[in-house]
Amino acid sequence: MNMDIEAAAAAVHQAYLSTCARLGWAVAAENQVPYAELTWESQELDRATVRAVLAMLETAAPAVLSGSTECE
Repeated sequence: MNMDIEAAAAAVHQAYLSTCARLGWAVAAENQVPYAELTWESQELDRATVRAVLAMLETAAPAVLSGSTECE
């Protein structure tokens, strides 16, 4: 699968911030910034999330990624 990992990681970070705000959860001050302003280590956590989801989809749901509508 060809995906822009950085763009997906930025979306993951924004979803995290939005979810925390909606649920009233506290977010560490250093993470209350746009993705581009995070430390490399914090960005890597978001990239790791994207890579983990992609790996799960590639192994557990190949039919979803291929567009197949048939069940095996």
